[in-house]
Amino acid sequence: MYEDLHDFGGTVIDANGKSEPDGAGPAYGGVVIDATGNLYGTASFAGPNGYSGGGIGSGMLWEYTSAGKYVDLHDFGGTVTYPNGSSGPDGAEP
Repeated sequence: MYEDLHDFGGTVIDANGKSEPDGAGPAYGGVVIDATGNLYGTASFAGPNGYSGGGIGSGMLWEYTSAGKYVDLHDFGGTVTYPNGSSGPDGAEP
């Protein structure tokens, strides 16, 4: 028996407290489950960091907790500081 845990295409509150698209293309990376029953996966599109011309975003890392809560863990397409002090993109379309 299967249960629908989450329908992508809605919105989620991100780490900054802002309502953002909750993901699109979630099947590309698969899903991982931890010892406590939390599910983790990626969505290749959506999220707040749009492509250079705007658009649907650069993807995200999500969690579905064993308590039934969908969580936006990280939004790709932002800027990160590397160990050598320079900065650049943190990735896109996981």
